[in-house]
Amino acid sequence: MGLNNLTSKKGLYVQDATAGLQFYLAANHEFAFGDKVQIDLSGATVGVYNEAIQISNLALEKITKISSDNAVEAKTVSMADFLANKYEGQYVALEGVQVVAADLTKTWVMDGMHTSINMEDANGNNFVVFSSKYATYGAETVAQGSGTIKGIAGYSKGAVQIIFAQATDYAGLTGARFGEQGEGGGTEPEPSGVIKATIGEFLNAEESTTQWYELTGKITSIEKADYGNIYIQDDNDSVLIYGLCATKVEKNDKSFSSLGLKVGDTVTLHTLRTSYNGTPQGGGSTNPAYYISHESAPVVEPEIPEGSVVAEAVFANMGYTNSESVEGKTISLDENVSLVFLKANASNEPAYYDSGSAIRMYQNGSTLDVTANGKTITSIELTFASNHYYIGADCGELSDEGPVRTWTGSATDVKFTTTGTDKNHRAYVSAIKVTYSK
Repeated sequence: MGLNNLTSKKGLYVQDATAGLQFYLAANHEFAFGDKVQIDLSGATVGVYNEAIQISNLALEKITKISSDNAVEAKTVSMADFLANKYEGQYVALEGVQVVAADLTKTWVMDGMHTSINMEDANGNNFVVFSSKYATYGAETVAQGSGTIKGIAGYSKGAVQIIFAQATDYAGLTGARFGEQGEGGGTEPEPSGVIKATIGEFLNAEESTTQWYELTGKITSIEKADYGNIYIQDDNDSVLIYGLCATKVEKNDKSFSSLGLKVGDTVTLHTLRTSYNGTPQGGGSTNPAYYISHESAPVVEPEIPEGSVVAEAVFANMGYTNSESVEGKTISLDENVSLVFLKANASNEPAYYDSGSAIRMYQNGSTLDVTANGKTITSIELTFASNHYYIGADCGELSDEGPVRTWTGSATDVKFTTTGTDKNHRAYVSAIKVTYSK
């Protein structure tokens, strides 16, 4: 890609008249936008990277360039189909979009890091433009107007994105901006006497059916996406918001999914201070919390270290039924990496639950064994749900407690064990990513 806009020079997107594919080649390449190629896929590996389909381990000699400078026309697609990820890996055009107001002062690449810029349409639909830190256009201020945007339809960790392939891909964003609706399109009602509060101040407030609070926090878990039950946290505290709706309503209208929110996003909302069985929370089935705006979490495609392979799993995508036990079952991530969850010294077998979309490891010594068939594991990223991340490792270094924890070291086998001693200190593993040497 002429803009140097992928996270590695081994990266490549190829499409024909029917579909597109993402490649991670065995070596750096010099193919350019508009090259026509013929590819021999024998020996390649079909897998998933950050939840996107990827072909890897393909030698350069398996790709033959037939011609160069071929015209590539962007396919104009509907926002609904784009958000449904129907065009992954293809060069597309989206009409009637603009950079959200909060990102207008940014450049396409910020602070020398891979950067995601939030976009919206007039109906409040959201997606991001992802730019590699190596992008040649990175120092440019983002486009200020509305119009048509073009680029590769990418997909990463459940979020769709546009990846620019040519400098002209954002040249169409020159029209008049449409009405500002907040970063995700929610319409803000005008309640009186809303108190802006930290989560700690909110937790310590009196329960009320009339006093509204404005909270801002990072989403650490989505418990029930249809009802909008989420956990948010700020620098010091965390709270359950039971029911988040797109606008202020008297009863939960199940509109949460229309907001496109995901774990890691920072959301601002209005809510009453309520409780359940004496535990403070926000929202409820009546007088639910309602959305004001949000800031999407950066969608970063980390570089795979030279000579390494990444194997990963998102347990919500593995076909488990609610409360299904995984005790002693071998879960294969690829031909080398496997997982085994065990009850061990805990009282209950590890099992998958829809609430949190995670495998629950219970307190008092439940274990997770990660093996790599004799290969050397160098990194393991664990994503947790519902603020249950209490786990230790038998070797290497494990990052601080939080919704995402990373193990680093050098081992062929790593065993994780729950460290908590009560029901509030378990480990709910929703996803895992293992990096190992070839």
